[in-house]
Amino acid sequence: MPLKFEPLTSTQYLALTFPDNDIISSGILTRQSRLCIGGHPGIGKSIIATQIGQELSIGCKILDKFNCKKPQRVLYIQEEIGPKSYQERLEKVMTFYQVSDTFFHLSSTSFTFEDASLIVKLKSFIKQEKIDIVIFDPLFKIHARRENDPTEMAQLFNAMDRIINELGVSVIIVHHLRKPFMTYKGEIISMGAMDFRGAVIASWADTLALLEETNTEDRLKLSWPKTRNAPEAVHPMYLHFDRLHLRMALTGDGSQPVNLREDIIGILQTRGNISESNIISQLRTTHGKQIDSKRVKTELGNLRRDGSVMISGGLITAMVASPPIYNPWDLDGI
Repeated sequence: MPLKFEPLTSTQYLALTFPDNDIISSGILTRQSRLCIGGHPGIGKSIIATQIGQELSIGCKILDKFNCKKPQRVLYIQEEIGPKSYQERLEKVMTFYQVSDTFFHLSSTSFTFEDASLIVKLKSFIKQEKIDIVIFDPLFKIHARRENDPTEMAQLFNAMDRIINELGVSVIIVHHLRKPFMTYKGEIISMGAMDFRGAVIASWADTLALLEETNTEDRLKLSWPKTRNAPEAVHPMYLHFDRLHLRMALTGDGSQPVNLREDIIGILQTRGNISESNIISQLRTTHGKQIDSKRVKTELGNLRRDGSVMISGGLITAMVASPPIYNPWDLDGI
């Protein structure tokens, strides 16, 4: 159906009424907007994309942080891993969430924007199922363009924009970053929006979400190099990879990479019956000078009061069960 060309006066436009614009609060995702999740291979982009899709479909908190006002109808087109591997991943995710009948999956079908018939089928499904959000994972698997060619990539994004504008959906894409800039010492330099591989994408997307490693195992940093629709700055947040449910959980309130409660329990589950000073020493080995002994003692007191640890004769033991360990290669397909 051709788009209408009917310019309005300022008075006419201001008189228009629109549905609530926010899908994910803080301007992270709004109606007919574009969110790009970027990170290096294997860091967990697909884990976050699957999680966001599930959380949107049931209308719960997104990444334990952002509000979602109502359940959305989500289509996830994933070409990252095989269908059986994706099913196993989804099974683990569903052990944490309720099952949703508004989260649709198209897995490993070689979907591509180079096939006009597949685009027609995509549009038909969006209309039939009243889809609100489409997730493409990963971007490079759904086209055959040269990503460093602005003209070719603009053609791809124009095709996506036609779907967005014609059908009123929002789009989330998962994208690999370019090879990182490094100092002579081997330290990686984050370039923000410039880390996103390929021409045009940084200007096309309304929101850029950048997933990065930290110095702590299973602890990730999620920052927002671009938030075009955000009413105010969106600060970076720290996430912990929950291997039991294959999801990312907020570390504390998300503002700091250290969650003392989790770290203390983790130390005690690995090696129980140890002293307070031993715990502080191990925490400082992992996190450095940011560990304050007073905070550790306060947290140990909290853990003792809620029954998570037992202290006897100066030795501390965890009273909670250890979660099973999963293969780290369960993150992304590549």
